[in-house]
Amino acid sequence: GQNEQTLQDFAAAARVADSLSEEPLLISHMVRMACWNLLVPRLERAMSLTTLSEGQLAQLQRLLQGAEKPQGLIRGLAGEQAAGFSAFLDPVHTWSFALQNNSTPKLGDRVRAQELITALKVSGFFAKDRAFYLDAMATNLAVAELPFPERVKTGQLSGSVMPPSRYYIFSGLLLPALGK
Repeated sequence: GQNEQTLQDFAAAARVADSLSEEPLLISHMVRMACWNLLVPRLERAMSLTTLSEGQLAQLQRLLQGAEKPQGLIRGLAGEQAAGFSAFLDPVHTWSFALQNNSTPKLGDRVRAQELITALKVSGFFAKDRAFYLDAMATNLAVAELPFPERVKTGQLSGSVMPPSRYYIFSGLLLPALGK
C-alpha cells in the first residue's frame, strides 16, 4: 500500500548497487551484480502484490534500463588484467607475499620464492604462464565487449579458463573464476 515509498526504496537500492559501477575492480562489478540479483526478485514480488500507475511503471522501467552497464565488467576485467600483469613484473615479491598471507615476507620466504621463480624462468614456464594469463584476460575482455545476448552465449561456451599445466602457478592464482 506504500507504492511511492517502495519505488523510492528500490531507486535507492539501485543507486547503492550502481555506486560500484565505475570501480576498476572485478570484485566491485561482482558485488554490484549481486546487489541487483537481490533487488530484482524483490521488485518482482512487490509488483505482484500491488497495482502500479502508468507513471510508476515508467519509473521502474527507467530504473531497470539503467541496470545494464557492460562497461563495468570491461573496466573490472581491465583492472584485473593490470593487477595480474604487475604480479609477473615482480614475481618474487608477489610469491613471497602470498606465502606470508599478506604480511611482510621473511628473508627465507623471499629466497624460496626466488628459487621457484628462477626455476620457472629457466624451464620456460614463467614466460608461458604470463602469455597464457594475458591471452586468457584478452579473451575475457573480448567476450565482455560483445553485445548482450552474444556476450552471455559466448561466455557460457568458453567456460572457465584453466591453465594447461600445474606449473602455470600465477595464472592459476590470478585468473578470475568467470565460469562461476
